[in-house]
Amino acid sequence: MFDSSRVESSTGRWSIPIDLFLGSLLLVAATLKDYGITWDEPAYFHASDLQNQWLVEFGENLLRSDLGKSLQDENIKKAWHWDPYHVPHPPFSRIVSGITKATFAPYVDKFVAYRLGPALFFALLVTCIYVWMRDLFDEATGLFSALALLVIPNLFGFAHIAVTDIALAAMWFFTVYCFSRGLDNWRWSIVLGLVWGLALATKFPALMLPVPLLLWAHLYLRADYRNNLFSMIFLGPLVAVASQDDGVGLDADRSELRHRMLCRLGLQLAPCGQVGNEGDVDEEAVVAADVVSALENSTPPYDPGAPFYQVEMYDQTLPFYLKRTTTLVDYRDELALGLDAEPERGIAKLTDWEVRWRALPQAYALMTPDTFDKVARLGVPLRVVARDPRRVLVARQ
Repeated sequence: MFDSSRVESSTGRWSIPIDLFLGSLLLVAATLKDYGITWDEPAYFHASDLQNQWLVEFGENLLRSDLGKSLQDENIKKAWHWDPYHVPHPPFSRIVSGITKATFAPYVDKFVAYRLGPALFFALLVTCIYVWMRDLFDEATGLFSALALLVIPNLFGFAHIAVTDIALAAMWFFTVYCFSRGLDNWRWSIVLGLVWGLALATKFPALMLPVPLLLWAHLYLRADYRNNLFSMIFLGPLVAVASQDDGVGLDADRSELRHRMLCRLGLQLAPCGQVGNEGDVDEEAVVAADVVSALENSTPPYDPGAPFYQVEMYDQTLPFYLKRTTTLVDYRDELALGLDAEPERGIAKLTDWEVRWRALPQAYALMTPDTFDKVARLGVPLRVVARDPRRVLVARQ
């Protein structure tokens, strides 16, 4: 598939790929600070710090012959399963961002340091598409392909955001490239298994990649893809599972270990977000729908134009069911990193909300039972519209 008859000097063959890599990396790096913080990034940044700290401690404990400490179930869960609701995806892209943060944080803003991870994936993607198109066609086609990729607005934008999107796009492309090379060379088949395993450790849609690849190879190159198939069946899943502890240590329940491993391999159809607590999977959606139902049946009638607050909590699905925005009060959680960086753009404190609440003729709020008890003790006027063990819906009427 590849024309190896061209005689090129090593310097000449790799000077353009190196220039493309450095140029695209520096272009994205120079503009990283121009993009605001997205909703997912603070939680991802914190998870990245926890996971990379565990890796550092794992190395230290390995040198001290004390691996049992790192492999305790409690320590693994703290690092790798900190908040599965807000950080549901595998860790590979976050590990890369953690490495760039640890390397460059002394020299640049810490947000920029984290975001050098996706910038690195993007630069590698631009370089890889050049190399592949050059080998398949010619130099001009390779350059056009790389530059065309570089100026796609969505891809260029996502290269600035430390989430899984650009990493997954890059790992998909690398997997397809390695599959193509592996048709001619068994060594590339080994690389394929490693790369596809890391793609699975980036985000689970990579699980679908073998379907079109193997179908195409079986139709057109039936005698050439056996090494690729072997590598994807045996090596890829091992890399995927090994690269993400996901909260299962040496002292974990073996049924939990089996469940998580099947989830990682895409072989478990039962909910994989919370083992042994499957009711939590769509709990917020159920609660949000119940909130709307309680409001619609309340007396006096619900006023959709009145302010609605979420006090010391946040239900992400509630605005969807209400068909309107809500105002957060004294809630940090995954917003903590952004609030610490820009405190002047902070969220209202409970004391500020109390003053505002007393002055309003009509308003609504959702809060936890503990918050409700605390606010009620302050003498704040609250009429309970509905409540369950986790949340209390109140009105100011």
